Amino acid sequence: MTDEPKAPALIPVAEIDRAALTRDRLHVDPAALEELALSILQQGLRNPVEIYEMEEPRPPFRYALVSGARRLAAYERLHYLTGQERWTTIPAWLRAPETGAEALALMVTENAVREDVSPWEKGRIVVKAREKGHFETLDEAVKGLFPGADRMKAARLRDTALAVEAFDGLFAEPWRLSLRQCLRLANAEKDGSGDLIAHVIEEERAKTLEAQWALIEPILAEIETPPAANAPKRKEGYPRRLKHLRPDLTIRREKTKLGYSLHFTGKYAQDRLMEDVLDDVIRRFEPVG
Repeated sequence: MTDEPKAPALIPVAEIDRAALTRDRLHVDPAALEELALSILQQGLRNPVEIYEMEEPRPPFRYALVSGARRLAAYERLHYLTGQERWTTIPAWLRAPETGAEALALMVTENAVREDVSPWEKGRIVVKAREKGHFETLDEAVKGLFPGADRMKAARLRDTALAVEAFDGLFAEPWRLSLRQCLRLANAEKDGSGDLIAHVIEEERAKTLEAQWALIEPILAEIETPPAANAPKRKEGYPRRLKHLRPDLTIRREKTKLGYSLHFTGKYAQDRLMEDVLDDVIRRFEPVG
């Protein structure tokens, strides 16, 4: 790493590629961005962005953004609204990371001091860093990107990354998930119920995070409920919560407040099948005589 320059350089906004690195923030609140733009307009930019010069520039981009995506977006917004040339260049610290992993670590370190990066977004940057080959494992990615994390925080980051790895792309607005929710999802994945959770969300097609969470809450509650002290030892592979019997028939078991329910889905889940299932149940439990 080179020493920090005495003063930031003025860099053309159009030459900075904000997508060169995987960003850790998935969502930017439009109202918060407008507020930041107004603050910069009135008081100026307090913290320059951080960039580095790419070894192989991709015109019009010459620089890769390390940190300051919201500040860069605010400058673009101000130029759009005012048309003033002053917003076409932005103060920037020029960095010289030796590796992609080091560049990611710079970005994470800068954003870690702010509370608006959600647990899910932190877990996602860990997963993406591993996927891009910067680190071999999730544990190494956590250690490299969050070197100041103590053992408990590192374990939570690793588990959150595990949840992201299992369920990325499944939830609406996942950045709104709390740390506890992320850890519950990680526990479900460790329990072997990840496929069940994915099946329920995909099948029910709920459109909001609240509705999706309400669907899987009973599953998570069952997983988290310890067996009774006198319960017999479970067989390997039990309890069976999801079974794909054939391409056109899936059975899902769900614990409810009053007992259990079985969900039959697929093209083969028709009236005739339901009657056959009920006949079998009746034969087993109907009193004789």
